[in-house]
Amino acid sequence: MLSYEELKKHDIFVNNRRDTSYGIYVGRGSVFGNPFVVGKDGTREEVIEKYRHWFWDKLKEDEIVSKEFFRLYELWRAHGNIALLCYCFPLACHSQVIGSALVWLRDSSKAEMPSQ
Repeated sequence: MLSYEELKKHDIFVNNRRDTSYGIYVGRGSVFGNPFVVGKDGTREEVIEKYRHWFWDKLKEDEIVSKEFFRLYELWRAHGNIALLCYCFPLACHSQVIGSALVWLRDSSKAEMPSQ
């Protein structure tokens, strides 16, 4: 999982929703919301790891999550940057999983493209 600083290098920004409305909300109540709760379901790190597995499964099995993820990807690619909003920032957060997945998809797509 990429850190916030590493995500910035890829023009993926994470902001706290309390501080701004600029960006796409990925917190609870959205299709990307983390169903795991710090404390109840583990430490912050454990909950993020659980989310990583959950998110990967959802991308493969849930058409709504998959479509929304590819919509985020297309927005990022079209605009050259994207801002994700969650209430956790600046603490470690599932938004880093989402941002890391965007970078992974871009890098995987480059690897699969035929040379010109």
